[in-house]
Amino acid sequence: MKRIIVFILMIFFAGQIFITAQENRLVSEQLDNQGKVYDRQILELNSSIQKKISETGILTNENIKVLPYQTQFRVGPDREKPQYLEIIKHTYIRSSQFGRDYIGVEEKTLRIHTDGNNVSKVETIVLTKNYNSLEEEIVTVVDPSPMTEDTDDITFTHEVNKKKLVEEKKLGDIKNTLAQPLRNEIKMQFIVPNLSILLNSIVFISEASQKGFGDSDDIMLDFLKKSTLY
Repeated sequence: MKRIIVFILMIFFAGQIFITAQENRLVSEQLDNQGKVYDRQILELNSSIQKKISETGILTNENIKVLPYQTQFRVGPDREKPQYLEIIKHTYIRSSQFGRDYIGVEEKTLRIHTDGNNVSKVETIVLTKNYNSLEEEIVTVVDPSPMTEDTDDITFTHEVNKKKLVEEKKLGDIKNTLAQPLRNEIKMQFIVPNLSILLNSIVFISEASQKGFGDSDDIMLDFLKKSTLY
């Protein structure tokens, strides 16, 4: 009788283990499928950025004067032979909620390596610096193949006060479990909105530049119309 009971219990626990394994496999597949959805969104955003750069000629446009609030735009390393464009956004850290003193800065540099038509690499450098304590924290994110749907090769380097806590860790090596779906969260909460901000900034800068040309044309037309009076 005892042997029968033990045999039944063994079958029961084996069944539970099998069910748990199946559930874990399904959860893993769901996480992977969700990650692939984010991968497609990331590729679409990178494709839109590449298209906008090519259409507007923003890399070689020397007439950019209007920029979004607390935003810089520059090309490098050489204006004559540019290899990338940068959009730098920053905000100052105040001493208190209503304080007037600035005690630090939060800055994000979005660097797109391009020949004016094709995008070969996208970098994001996020920096926080305290002027008083001189503490500094930097995370550098590099996508070496932005025009592919594979995001596993995106790397992350995290430095605090010049000490590297993480060095070129690949996104594909970051945990993506039910308890800690960190890989998917990085895609959803950082990469996708970060690229959306980058695309919107490029659209704003290029449209403001084109509007500037239009305003100049209007001024020229007014001048020419006046000339018809004499």
